[in-house]
Order: sequence, then structure tokens, then C-alpha cells
Amino acid sequence: MLFTKDKDALGQALLSHLRGGNGLYAVERDDGYISIADAKVHFMDYADWPSRWKEAVSYAKGNILDLACGAGMFSKHLQDIGYSVAGVDWSQLCVEVSKERGVKDVRFIDMSGLKEGAAEFDTILLLANGFGWLGNRATAPALLDSIARIAKGDARIIFEALDPYATSEREHTIYHALNASRGRSGGELQLRLRYGMYNTGWFNFLFASKKEMEGIVEDSKSWRLDKIIAEEGPYYIAMLRKEISKG
Repeated sequence: MLFTKDKDALGQALLSHLRGGNGLYAVERDDGYISIADAKVHFMDYADWPSRWKEAVSYAKGNILDLACGAGMFSKHLQDIGYSVAGVDWSQLCVEVSKERGVKDVRFIDMSGLKEGAAEFDTILLLANGFGWLGNRATAPALLDSIARIAKGDARIIFEALDPYATSEREHTIYHALNASRGRSGGELQLRLRYGMYNTGWFNFLFASKKEMEGIVEDSKSWRLDKIIAEEGPYYIAMLRKEISKG
């Protein structure tokens, strides 16, 4: 999945915010539910980050890969305090926004397109609900194994996920029931992003309880759960460790 400029609703919103314009964009779920998001959350200063993000990056070490880097919020902070950081995003405009904000190494690559070769990275970040980009229950273990291709032998993944069941709001509990009737877990979403005339098209996005997340990690060939670093409301931060001998 690559979002090129003609379909890149998120990137267009981030670019507009960077230029001082309107950064509000729509997140549409396949049952018709729509929420409005603000691109400004992708530009937060470290001082304004929630405590769980601050704790997450404190576990980063060595060469860092920031997957789904967006506007480069995490990449730029870590770069500025001395780390070697590469950002990756599948939004063409997010890559351009990150570069314009001063991130030195940003790459336009789909997560499944990470190439096996020299293992470059000690830490891989999937923050700001980044676990969702693993897609769905079926694709997530294989995508974790794709990340392992470019991870050093003792590498770690630090990600943020959202527990979809930590809500009593009717519009979400109804969706959980709909998903159950379709043979999906409650947090297997189909979304599209819209900004003005731009529309990403439908894609999969994954919310998972800690138990569901643990099952996904267990089904991967390359990773084990090391610890839950932080929890805040429905969000949690977890760290995985590479396990070469697994499977």
C-alpha cells in the first residue's frame, strides 16, 4: 500500500497544516462512521507529548527506524538529541513533509517492501497507534517478519496499540458486533481518509487488545513480547525483541 500524491489525503492535510492552512481530515469507517482528525497532532513538540510516548522513546537505542513517520515528529526529536534515525512512510507527501521539517533520511516505502539485506536497525518504532498499520489479524504476523529483515539480531520494536474494547460507546460496540458477524475481531477496521478532493481508498487498520496482540506476536517467526512499557486509557505501548531461533 502506497499513498501517491493524487490519493494522499493524510499527506495533503499534513502539508496544508505545515503551510499554515486547514489540517482537518475525515477518517471514514466502512460502516459509515466518520470522525474528524487534526493534522496538528503530527507536529507536537516533545514537551506536549503524552507521557506514554516519552517513555516509549526512552527505550530507543542505536540506529532507529521510525515506521509510519508521518510529519517526522519522533524522527526529528530523536535526530536532534543525537540518534541516527531513518523515517519510512507509505505516504509520498508525508515523506516530503518530514524532509522539509529537517529529517535527514526519509524513505518512501511500503512496509511489506522492506528488503532483506544488511540488518541496519537496533530499534524500530511504530508509535502514534502505529500497530494499526499491520493491517489485520491475517497479515500482521507476516508484516512483523518483514520488519525483521532489516533489524539487527538483538533489535527491538516499540509500538503503540489501541484496545478497541476499552469503550462503551454504542457506535463502536455495534461495529464490534458487525465484525463478529463477518468473522473479524472487533478491532479489524476498514478505513479511508478524506481531505478535500483527496481520498486514500479503503485500507485495513488494526486495533487489538493485549491478548490479541500477544497472539499475533506468537504467530510471527521473528519476535517475542518483552514487556508492556506503558498504558494510558485505551492505549498501550509494548516492546518486542527479535528472536532468531523462533519457529
